[in-house]
Amino acid sequence: ANAADLDDAEPDAAIDLVRYALTLGGVDEDRRLALLRLGTSLATQLADHGQAAGWASQWVRMARSNAEELDTPEGWQALSNGLSQLGRAEAESGRHDAARDPLVQAVQIDERLADELDTAEARRTLAVGLSDLGDIDLALGEPWTAGMTFAKALEINERLVAEEGTPAARSDLLHVLQRLAEANNEVGQHSAARDQLLRCVQLAEQLADEDGTWLTRGKLSVVLFELANVEQDLGDVQAAREHVAQSVILDEQLVGELGTWQSRAELSSSLARLGDLEFGAGEIGLARTRYARCVQLDDARVDRRETPEALRKLAFDLERLGDAEHALGELSAARGHYERAADLLGRLPGSAGQPDDVEQLRLLTRVLRSLANVSDGEQADLIWARVLELDAELRRLED
Repeated sequence: ANAADLDDAEPDAAIDLVRYALTLGGVDEDRRLALLRLGTSLATQLADHGQAAGWASQWVRMARSNAEELDTPEGWQALSNGLSQLGRAEAESGRHDAARDPLVQAVQIDERLADELDTAEARRTLAVGLSDLGDIDLALGEPWTAGMTFAKALEINERLVAEEGTPAARSDLLHVLQRLAEANNEVGQHSAARDQLLRCVQLAEQLADEDGTWLTRGKLSVVLFELANVEQDLGDVQAAREHVAQSVILDEQLVGELGTWQSRAELSSSLARLGDLEFGAGEIGLARTRYARCVQLDDARVDRRETPEALRKLAFDLERLGDAEHALGELSAARGHYERAADLLGRLPGSAGQPDDVEQLRLLTRVLRSLANVSDGEQADLIWARVLELDAELRRLED
C-alpha cells in the first residue's frame, strides 16, 4: 500500500489497505512501524478511538522492542510517540485512568531525550507531553497534580519563546498558560488564574494582530470568556461583563466571516453569559435581548440537526428568556417560553418523559416550577403535582 493509494482512499478503505500490507511478506520493521502509525492516524480521523488505541498498542509493542534492542534516540522517540498516541486515544474514549500510564511513560522518555539531545525540538516534544499529562490529571479530578505538571510545561515553553520567538512558540505558551489557569482556578487560586489569563489575553491579541485569522481571534474570544469567569469568582462583575462583551464582539465577527454552526454555537454561549451578567445586575431588558438572540441561534441549530445537546441548549435559553419576561411582568410570554422548554426536555431520551441525566432532570424540574408560578388554577395545580414527583425522583437519583 503506497502513500498515493492511501491518500486517494477514504480512511476506512485505507485502513483495510494497511491491514493487508501488514500481512505481506518482505515488509521490514521500519515500514511495518510506519504502517502501524498510519493505521493509528486513520482510525483517529474516523473518530474510532477504540480502534486507534488498538493500532497504537501494536505500535508501542514494536517500538519498545526496537528501542530496547538498538538504544538510539530515534528508537526511543518512536516509542514515546506511540505511547503518546495510545494515551490520547484512551483519553478520547473516556478511559482517563488507562490513558495516564502511557503518557507518564512518554514524559519519562521525553525528559531523558531533552537532557541528552538539548535541542529545541526535544524540549518542545516534552512540553507537549507534559501538557497532555496535565489534561489527564485535570480530567481525573487532580487539579493540584495537573497544576504542577502544567507549571513544568510552562517553564519549557517560556524558554522556547525566548529562543525562537515564533508565533507557534507563543501559541504553545498560550495553551499551557490557559490550562495552568484552569487548574489554579479549580483549587481556589483565583488571583493566580486571573494573572495567567490576563497574560493569555496579551498573547492572544498579539497572535491575532500578527495573522488576523479566524483561528487566533477565536482563541482570543475563548480566553476572554475564561477570564470573565475568574473575574466573577473574584467578585468583579463589571470586569467580567467587559470581557464577555469583547468575546461577543469577536464571536459576531466570526459568525459573519465563517457562518458555521460551530461559530453560531460559540456566539450563543457568549451571548447567554453576557445576558446572565446583565440579568444579575438588574438590566433585565438588555438580558432579554441577549436571550432572544440566543434562542434564534439555537433554533437554527436544532432545525439543522436535532441532537440532544442542541435541544438542551435551546431549552436552557428558553428558560432564561422566560425568566427575563417574568421579571418584566410579561407573564403570558414567559409561560410560552417555559412550556416550550418543558416540551423540548420531554423529547429527550428517558423513561416516561423523565430524562436519565440528573442535570437534565434538574433543569426540567426548574422549568416546570417556573411554569407553575406563571400559571393559574387547575393547570398550576397539575404542574405543581408534577414538580413534586420530579423532586422526589431527583432526590432518589442524587442519593
